[in-house]
Amino acid sequence: EQARALIEGCKTSVYGSVWGREAERLSSTFRKAVESEKEIVLFSFNPLPADTGRHYSYGIPEHQLEKYWAHKVILIADNTRALVGGAEETEDNRVVVTEEMALVEMAISNLVLDITLYGQRKNIDTSDVVSNLTVNMAPLDELVDPESPTS
Repeated sequence: EQARALIEGCKTSVYGSVWGREAERLSSTFRKAVESEKEIVLFSFNPLPADTGRHYSYGIPEHQLEKYWAHKVILIADNTRALVGGAEETEDNRVVVTEEMALVEMAISNLVLDITLYGQRKNIDTSDVVSNLTVNMAPLDELVDPESPTS
């Protein structure tokens, strides 16, 4: 319910890291957001349902990854609000929804890393997504190399 509320309440965008199972459960909510011209960008190691936004997916079957990882979800709405936590169907499963920028930035950093590595592994330019996610963060490229032209 919290994930649906976050997606439905977004003003411009939702970026997320989800498992296929959770993406399927949220697919109608993602589709409505896409139809409302919200930007939906999803990363997953698993296949994702069609027409639920822009995808970066390795397409690994869930059962192969469940040997190593529990289901988790990260959703970032409008770069200002995050939902982070487990997605297991257990009573002790916990999710945090927050506007605390330190936590939002940590969620963004996790997603940026996943999408950047995906782009490197697949030889795909993901710089537009990374730029959109990091628009409110320090311009590290410029600070590390002041001689570099800004993008």
